[in-house]
Amino acid sequence: MNNLRLVLLSTSKKLKTEIEKMTKPTMPTSFTASEVLKQNCFAGLPDELQFKILSLLNVEELTRSSCVSRGWYKISHDFLLWKRLVLSNFSEELISQAVAIADTISDRDQSSSDYYQDHQQLYRICSVLISITNDLDDHFLFVCAKLKSSREVIAKYEDYKKNMLNHIRGTNPDKVLPTNQNIYYLDFYRKDIGAAEAQALAEVLKDEHCKLTSLNLSHNSISAAGAQALAEALKDEHCKLTSLALSGNNIGDAGAQALVEALKDEHCKLTSLDLRLNNIGAAGAQALAEALKDEHCKLTSLNLSYNVGPAGAQALAEALKDEHCKLTSLDLYENFVGAAGAQALAEAVINIRHTQHRVVKISGISNFDNLLARAEQEAKSLVQEVIQQINGLKV
Repeated sequence: MNNLRLVLLSTSKKLKTEIEKMTKPTMPTSFTASEVLKQNCFAGLPDELQFKILSLLNVEELTRSSCVSRGWYKISHDFLLWKRLVLSNFSEELISQAVAIADTISDRDQSSSDYYQDHQQLYRICSVLISITNDLDDHFLFVCAKLKSSREVIAKYEDYKKNMLNHIRGTNPDKVLPTNQNIYYLDFYRKDIGAAEAQALAEVLKDEHCKLTSLNLSHNSISAAGAQALAEALKDEHCKLTSLALSGNNIGDAGAQALVEALKDEHCKLTSLDLRLNNIGAAGAQALAEALKDEHCKLTSLNLSYNVGPAGAQALAEALKDEHCKLTSLDLYENFVGAAGAQALAEAVINIRHTQHRVVKISGISNFDNLLARAEQEAKSLVQEVIQQINGLKV
């Protein structure tokens, strides 16, 4: 009886061992990203490796993994993980944008503010792409090259800008004019530049080695004195400026009068002038209108928003009809030009469209399109009336 019990016990132990072997889970020799999540070993991996594994999942898989445990929920909701996932889905679109901007830059005039803004945008896009692109991608070399070139352009421009600002403020230690670089655009928007700095900058513009063709001094405090100094620089034969932005500088009628004298000078090369928010009254507006009639004035774009009244609008309308006026864009946003002033401007636009075949775009006046349509209809009626009178004389 005891022997039978021992035999049964031994058989039971062997059977139990075999059952345990059959039911014991075995670790596969290779894993997919989804299979790794099912293994208990995942929780023991370093956080960096867990993050790397989860970054291989798509949106659906990553969402499911967050339901497994609190640990996986925390990792799967990491901001950088989702940022990378979202950006990777838009990588082709970002690359297309980068290629388009790079093509635009190659054709862009370096004197344009858009040239540097495009480089800044390209740099931002390439910085994002470099974080989601590996060296096996077809576009990796392109992204690296554009990232480097844009970084160099931006760094060169910012260094020039810093040196110029230090120079006009008298804080440049080497006292050397920073004019021997191929920089054509300078943006000093809201840099706390007063009349003294504007006068120092005017001297730089007169330097024959200065290559600046576009200058933005908007929203500073150069006042009439600064505008007068810049006007003198514009009359210098070595000054190459073609675009000047002085909005929000409170130059007043005195500053406008000084700029008018510059516009009439044969050496002045300005084609674009922004004078928004400068407290320019009727006298200043009328003086600018007279400048537009001068044969030496080369302006094609003028912004007088927040300045002009009815008298100024009437004067500008007369100037537009002059044969020497080259203006094609006039911005009068938020001006009290009055009904008569708006009507005069509309009639002037239609007049030069038919007599000089020059198109002038005026923006900022409410219902101006309706006024143009009415003026156009009146012009056509007048032409028909004249034709009828001529035909009557022939008979």
